[in-house]
Amino acid sequence: MLILEGQIENGYGAARPNFEMQMPYFVDTFPEIKGCYFGTINVRLDVPIKILKPDFQTTPIKWHPQHPNMEEVFSFTRINFQIVDGSKENPLIEAWIYDPQHSPHHRDPFYYEVVTSKIDLSAVRRCRVYLNRRYKEDRWFIID
Repeated sequence: MLILEGQIENGYGAARPNFEMQMPYFVDTFPEIKGCYFGTINVRLDVPIKILKPDFQTTPIKWHPQHPNMEEVFSFTRINFQIVDGSKENPLIEAWIYDPQHSPHHRDPFYYEVVTSKIDLSAVRRCRVYLNRRYKEDRWFIID
């Protein structure tokens, strides 16, 4: 198991309405994310990773009503997510790394979006991501 720490960052605000529009497409083919909150947690990892094989990848989806010809592929990787606030040991939460192909962060090995049930992050800036996958360390962690 690979355990990575990261910083929770503020995003651009686009994920919430976009994820809400995308969710019906995802749930049809990947129903385990049905209970996720319509928004993402932006995480900047302390070390870079590259995920070679996500757990699920969509076919190209035309999801945006204002861009009917635009297609996008989305990947999901199962993780456990933990809030780190220093005062207590927080539980692990079932979550997924959500990787939209057209995201401005798609190729950034430090920056990932996480989807999970609704949690209060108002006073939290640090987190842990648990990947129960094989990996090797090179310039960064390469997740198989």
